[in-house]
Amino acid sequence: MQAKKKFVLKLVVAGDGGTGKTTLLHRYVSNRFIADTSMTIGIQFHLKNITFGGVECTLQLWDFAGQDRFRFLLPTFCSGAKGGILIFDMTRMQTTFSLESSWLPIIRKEDQNLPLLLMGSKLDMVDPNFPAIEPSFGADFIRSHNIQGYIETSSKTGEKVDECFRWLIKAIFDYNKIPYDPNLA
Repeated sequence: MQAKKKFVLKLVVAGDGGTGKTTLLHRYVSNRFIADTSMTIGIQFHLKNITFGGVECTLQLWDFAGQDRFRFLLPTFCSGAKGGILIFDMTRMQTTFSLESSWLPIIRKEDQNLPLLLMGSKLDMVDPNFPAIEPSFGADFIRSHNIQGYIETSSKTGEKVDECFRWLIKAIFDYNKIPYDPNLA
């Protein structure tokens, strides 16, 4: 009997400081909400073993520091990435400003078509009467930058966190022509 092939997928998570990158990864990897995370210095690294569409994968999750002083390091760390998440804080409009000018060029330096997902974080904190972000922002951004999807999540409640990663992994499998069973995805 032939052993199943196991894929290792390097995924990068990038966005400004305080957008919830570290909290998102803690929620996804250990299903815990950690309210008081410390500032990421350089990068943090997480692993998660999953099965997607009947295919075993190890996800290497790279959590990039959001502060400007660490950005010079990041293009090197993107080498070999199979996909990524661009994250912004839905309660702070200013966290969207560097997505196009800074984060997108860093993540897509090697591959201009690298599968990406745009993610709005902190959904649980959005005031529906006074949203900080225009409702059309996500759809407009992904359409103009060849990004595979947009999702709004809450690491605090766990809302759509797993869905976010399943969506990205599907896009990576499709882009890299990795066969999988869609009934098991």
